[in-house]
Amino acid sequence: MKKFLFVLSLVILIAGLSTLIIVSNNTQDTEPIRPTSIPKDAVWVGGNDGGNWIKCIKVEDGIFKCHIFTEIEGIQISSDQYRLKNAMEITGLAYSSYDGDIIRFQEGVKLVPIDRDPN
Repeated sequence: MKKFLFVLSLVILIAGLSTLIIVSNNTQDTEPIRPTSIPKDAVWVGGNDGGNWIKCIKVEDGIFKCHIFTEIEGIQISSDQYRLKNAMEITGLAYSSYDGDIIRFQEGVKLVPIDRDPN
């Protein structure tokens, strides 16, 4: 009986480790193939569940015109002006996410649509 429990425990341990390895290999955030309609200087922002292509151009101090495109089809879904929050510039900052409204950077900086920003 002890030998059976030992073998069973070993099988469960190996199965668990195998599952962990498989899952960890499938959680890489990889940039998809860029559709031809996406500007060359647009940046892909996303993760395993998908993402968007974003291109932001400075219009004036603290104001940016951002174009947002779908990940696979490359269809433009937004072209709005955004106000920069928590920083003076976005140069050199890494994009973190886009939630359909706010563009976030890894450094806590964000771009908020002007038409939804009370300031």
